[in-house]
Amino acid sequence: MHPRGDEFGDHVLVVWLAEEGHELLGQHVADTLDLDPRRIGQRLSAGIDGIVLTVGMAVDANVLIFERIREELAAGASPQTAIDSGYGKALSSITDANVTTLIAAVVLFALGTGPIKGFAITLLLGIVTSMFTAIVGTRSIVNIIFGGRKLKSLPI
Repeated sequence: MHPRGDEFGDHVLVVWLAEEGHELLGQHVADTLDLDPRRIGQRLSAGIDGIVLTVGMAVDANVLIFERIREELAAGASPQTAIDSGYGKALSSITDANVTTLIAAVVLFALGTGPIKGFAITLLLGIVTSMFTAIVGTRSIVNIIFGGRKLKSLPI
Protein backbone atom coordinates (compact mmCIF):
# COMPACT_ATOMS: atom_id res chain seq x y z
CA MET A 1 0.00 0.00 0.00
CA HIS A 2 1.41 3.37 -1.00
CA PRO A 3 1.18 6.35 1.35
CA ARG A 4 -1.27 9.10 0.45
CA GLY A 5 -0.99 12.86 0.76
CA ASP A 6 1.76 14.36 2.91
CA GLU A 7 2.45 10.97 4.50
CA PHE A 8 4.89 10.04 1.71
CA GLY A 9 7.48 12.63 2.72
CA ASP A 10 7.02 11.64 6.35
CA HIS A 11 7.74 7.98 5.54
CA VAL A 12 10.89 8.85 3.61
CA LEU A 13 12.02 11.10 6.47
CA VAL A 14 11.46 8.37 9.09
CA VAL A 15 13.47 5.84 7.07
CA TRP A 16 16.22 8.39 6.59
CA LEU A 17 16.29 9.40 10.28
CA ALA A 18 16.56 5.76 11.35
CA GLU A 19 19.55 5.26 9.05
CA GLU A 20 21.16 8.54 10.10
CA GLY A 21 20.70 7.74 13.79
CA HIS A 22 22.16 4.28 13.30
CA GLU A 23 25.26 5.65 11.54
CA LEU A 24 25.84 8.45 14.03
CA LEU A 25 25.32 6.29 17.10
CA GLY A 26 27.76 3.72 15.75
CA GLN A 27 30.36 6.39 15.09
CA HIS A 28 29.77 7.97 18.49
CA VAL A 29 30.10 4.68 20.36
CA ALA A 30 33.35 3.97 18.51
CA ASP A 31 34.65 7.44 19.46
CA THR A 32 33.83 7.01 23.17
CA LEU A 33 35.34 3.56 23.69
CA ASP A 34 37.92 5.12 26.02
CA LEU A 35 35.48 4.42 28.92
CA ASP A 36 37.42 6.53 31.41
CA PRO A 37 34.74 7.32 34.03
CA ARG A 38 36.06 10.85 34.48
CA ARG A 39 35.70 11.70 30.79
CA ILE A 40 32.86 9.58 29.47
CA GLY A 41 30.12 11.94 30.71
CA GLN A 42 31.72 14.94 29.02
CA ARG A 43 32.37 13.06 25.78
CA LEU A 44 28.88 11.58 25.71
CA SER A 45 27.20 14.94 26.33
CA ALA A 46 29.23 16.73 23.65
CA GLY A 47 28.56 13.92 21.18
CA ILE A 48 24.83 13.97 21.85
CA ASP A 49 24.78 17.73 21.30
CA GLY A 50 26.46 17.21 17.92
CA ILE A 51 23.94 14.51 17.02
CA VAL A 52 21.00 16.78 17.94
CA LEU A 53 22.34 19.60 15.75
CA THR A 54 22.98 17.16 12.90
CA VAL A 55 19.45 15.74 13.05
CA GLY A 56 18.02 19.26 12.96
CA MET A 57 20.04 20.10 9.87
CA ALA A 58 19.08 16.81 8.26
CA VAL A 59 15.38 17.48 8.76
CA ASP A 60 15.92 20.93 7.27
CA ALA A 61 17.53 19.38 4.18
CA ASN A 62 14.60 17.03 3.65
CA VAL A 63 12.07 19.82 4.16
CA LEU A 64 13.90 21.91 1.54
CA ILE A 65 13.84 19.05 -0.96
CA PHE A 66 10.15 18.25 -0.53
CA GLU A 67 9.15 21.92 -0.57
CA ARG A 68 11.00 22.40 -3.86
CA ILE A 69 9.19 19.38 -5.27
CA ARG A 70 5.86 20.87 -4.13
CA GLU A 71 6.74 24.19 -5.79
CA GLU A 72 7.50 22.42 -9.07
CA LEU A 73 4.22 20.51 -8.92
CA ALA A 74 2.32 23.74 -8.21
CA ALA A 75 4.00 25.32 -11.24
CA GLY A 76 2.55 22.54 -13.40
CA ALA A 77 5.58 20.27 -13.83
CA SER A 78 5.06 16.54 -14.31
CA PRO A 79 5.79 14.42 -11.22
CA GLN A 80 9.06 13.01 -12.62
CA THR A 81 10.24 16.48 -13.67
CA ALA A 82 9.20 17.92 -10.29
CA ILE A 83 11.26 15.29 -8.45
CA ASP A 84 14.33 15.93 -10.60
CA SER A 85 14.02 19.72 -10.40
CA GLY A 86 13.21 19.65 -6.70
CA TYR A 87 16.38 17.79 -5.82
CA GLY A 88 18.43 19.93 -8.21
CA LYS A 89 17.15 23.24 -6.86
CA ALA A 90 17.48 22.21 -3.21
CA LEU A 91 21.07 21.05 -3.65
CA SER A 92 22.61 24.54 -3.58
CA SER A 93 20.75 25.53 -0.39
CA ILE A 94 21.64 22.26 1.34
CA THR A 95 25.28 22.49 0.27
CA ASP A 96 25.55 26.10 1.43
CA ALA A 97 24.13 25.39 4.88
CA ASN A 98 26.20 22.25 5.40
CA VAL A 99 29.50 23.67 4.15
CA THR A 100 29.08 26.63 6.50
CA THR A 101 28.52 24.23 9.40
CA LEU A 102 31.49 22.11 8.33
CA ILE A 103 33.73 25.20 8.40
CA ALA A 104 32.51 26.03 11.91
CA ALA A 105 33.13 22.43 13.02
CA VAL A 106 36.68 22.49 11.64
CA VAL A 107 37.39 25.74 13.51
CA LEU A 108 35.95 24.26 16.71
CA PHE A 109 38.11 21.17 16.28
CA ALA A 110 41.25 23.22 15.60
CA LEU A 111 40.77 25.66 18.48
CA GLY A 112 38.80 23.59 20.99
CA THR A 113 39.86 21.12 23.65
CA GLY A 114 38.24 18.10 25.27
CA PRO A 115 34.46 18.07 24.89
CA ILE A 116 34.55 20.84 22.26
CA LYS A 117 36.66 18.60 20.02
CA GLY A 118 34.23 15.74 20.66
CA PHE A 119 31.35 17.97 19.61
CA ALA A 120 33.25 19.05 16.50
CA ILE A 121 34.08 15.47 15.49
CA THR A 122 30.49 14.31 15.95
CA LEU A 123 29.25 17.34 14.04
CA LEU A 124 31.73 16.77 11.18
CA LEU A 125 30.79 13.11 10.83
CA GLY A 126 27.10 13.90 11.20
CA ILE A 127 27.05 16.63 8.56
CA VAL A 128 28.93 14.48 6.04
CA THR A 129 26.60 11.49 6.55
CA SER A 130 23.59 13.81 6.64
CA MET A 131 24.43 15.39 3.30
CA PHE A 132 25.04 12.00 1.72
CA THR A 133 21.84 10.42 2.99
CA ALA A 134 19.68 13.51 2.36
CA ILE A 135 20.83 13.86 -1.23
CA VAL A 136 21.58 10.27 -2.26
CA GLY A 137 19.57 8.23 0.25
CA THR A 138 16.19 9.91 0.00
CA ARG A 139 16.54 10.30 -3.76
CA SER A 140 17.22 6.58 -4.03
CA ILE A 141 14.08 5.81 -2.03
CA VAL A 142 12.03 8.18 -4.18
CA ASN A 143 13.46 6.66 -7.38
CA ILE A 144 12.76 3.12 -6.17
CA ILE A 145 9.14 4.01 -5.44
CA PHE A 146 8.40 6.32 -8.40
CA GLY A 147 11.17 5.68 -10.94
CA GLY A 148 10.13 4.43 -14.37
CA ARG A 149 6.42 4.87 -13.67
CA LYS A 150 4.12 7.17 -15.58
CA LEU A 151 2.55 9.24 -12.84
CA LYS A 152 -0.34 11.67 -13.18
CA SER A 153 0.13 13.06 -9.67
CA LEU A 154 2.55 12.77 -6.81
CA PRO A 155 1.36 12.08 -3.24
CA ILE A 156 3.37 14.80 -1.57
